[in-house]
Amino acid sequence: MNKTFLNKIIFIILTTAFILLLMTIKSNAAKLSISTSKSTVSPGETFTVTVSVSGGAGSVSASVSNGSGGKTDFLDNSSFSFSCTAGSSGSVTIKASGTVADYTTEKDESKSATKTVTIKQPEQQKPSTSGGSSSSGGSGSGSTSKP
Repeated sequence: MNKTFLNKIIFIILTTAFILLLMTIKSNAAKLSISTSKSTVSPGETFTVTVSVSGGAGSVSASVSNGSGGKTDFLDNSSFSFSCTAGSSGSVTIKASGTVADYTTEKDESKSATKTVTIKQPEQQKPSTSGGSSSSGGSGSGSTSKP
């Protein structure tokens, strides 16, 4: 094999590996995420929401639509939790946002995340259509005597 051709192949492999390494570093940038203790709830049910920041630090606010709850706190590679109570129907939407200083790029970045929890109506119990047993009269033998 030609030595020049082999050098070109090695150069291409090393360049590709370097680019992949840079892409991996970029994917470790600061992230804002939301998790919930339940994905489906009943109307008025309370569940726990956890908001997390990884790879950075900053003030984050969480708000709730079609329910109650929310919180604002400073997160530094950490998380906070709060209780959320669902509304009467539809779904609960939790939105978190804030400016986070990214540890990798050393720049402030606006971050946001959204999570939806479905509100499921309880099933109505249908009235029983099967009839119960009924009895009439009593049992026994009787004799009538005529005077």
